[in-house]
Amino acid sequence: MRCTLDGREIVLFGWLCAYAIQEVQEALFAGDLESVSHKAKRWASSEWNSVDCLIILLELCICLSLVQTN
Repeated sequence: MRCTLDGREIVLFGWLCAYAIQEVQEALFAGDLESVSHKAKRWASSEWNSVDCLIILLELCICLSLVQTN
């Protein structure tokens, strides 16, 4: 089974990766000198960050379903 992607799917994967990297960067590399676990807990406590995480997971499921149907 060979996996082929068209241009739109490649752009979608790229955007998803950039979005996920930005969220990780926001959570872990803020200017504070807190521990990583404390930063992650603070990031997860925000409602908007939870929504962002849900969006990333849903988009990942969509991307994987696109790859499997091709």
